[in-house]
Amino acid sequence: MLQESQIKLLTHPRTGVVVITDLVDNIKDIHQTNKYDVGTRLAQWALAETYHRKGIAYRNPLYLSAKPIGTKMELTFEHCPDEFISKGEKIAGFYISSEQEHWHAAEAKITGNKIVVWSDRVFSPKHIRYGFGNTIIGNVFSKDGLPLAPFRTDKWAVDQSEEKE
Repeated sequence: MLQESQIKLLTHPRTGVVVITDLVDNIKDIHQTNKYDVGTRLAQWALAETYHRKGIAYRNPLYLSAKPIGTKMELTFEHCPDEFISKGEKIAGFYISSEQEHWHAAEAKITGNKIVVWSDRVFSPKHIRYGFGNTIIGNVFSKDGLPLAPFRTDKWAVDQSEEKE
């Protein structure tokens, strides 16, 4: 919920957010130990936005829209002009739901700068979540190495006492 609130602040002028979910080494400790990479990402944002340096990758990919295609959902994003990459054999961190609020771990496939998401347990997909939970860490990045920001397409109440299946 905190990450979602931070991303929403990007609509205000002169604000910035860097995603560091990939730098987590202990999900039970809120204090980031890898301060160097966090500082580097913040410096890249400042150099590009405040000092107007060109050619710096500093904006994390952000969810833009979802479109149902049969039993799958096709997701589009901003700040990912080229393509996504996955750091790992299998894409992790996606969950899918139909009209009912029953979340299922989802399969995902990168197709350039879009991602297609599905589950054999959901035949009429309506909503997607990615990296949306206290212990869920995704592994999708822009080609520049910046992690996809956690997001959700639903507006349902969030039960923070338990993680999805």
